[in-house]
Amino acid sequence: AVTLCCYGMDLVPIVEALIARKRAGCVIEIFVDHGTAIAETTHGEAAYLEALMAASVPVALLRGELKQRFYEAVGRKGSGRGIQHSKFLKVGPLAIIGSANWTTSSLSNLELNALVEMSPAGAKDLEEKLNIWRRSTQKSWLQDQVAVARQRRYEEKQRKAASATHY
Repeated sequence: AVTLCCYGMDLVPIVEALIARKRAGCVIEIFVDHGTAIAETTHGEAAYLEALMAASVPVALLRGELKQRFYEAVGRKGSGRGIQHSKFLKVGPLAIIGSANWTTSSLSNLELNALVEMSPAGAKDLEEKLNIWRRSTQKSWLQDQVAVARQRRYEEKQRKAASATHY
């Protein structure tokens, strides 16, 4: 089984490898940040997620908790939600855990990742967290949201192109 959890992702070799492993019968699942995926702030991410879903790879969008209670606890005002910012790739008992997003731009960053072999207790703890995440997502909703966001971007480009031709 392979689990990828990331803030954003646009590395084509990773997408291709995940699809190939899925076609070979491997269980694959992906968790990405909701806001990044919908806004497609990572270049081409929606298309890569759509390709993964078309290959029957489960893709789940996650959000962090509401910020207000955390800010209130330290006497500050805050609103909105946190993000899904954990980054790891788990393959069996091995995991790459670290700061790098799974993006082209992260290749030029100063990042730190570690390859670790998870103890049975560590693997159990991670699996419990993943089970919570699995229950909190709606995969068909993801497909709808990606499609809606993509359509909005297309319509906006069309409007800009039309207004540019009318001086």
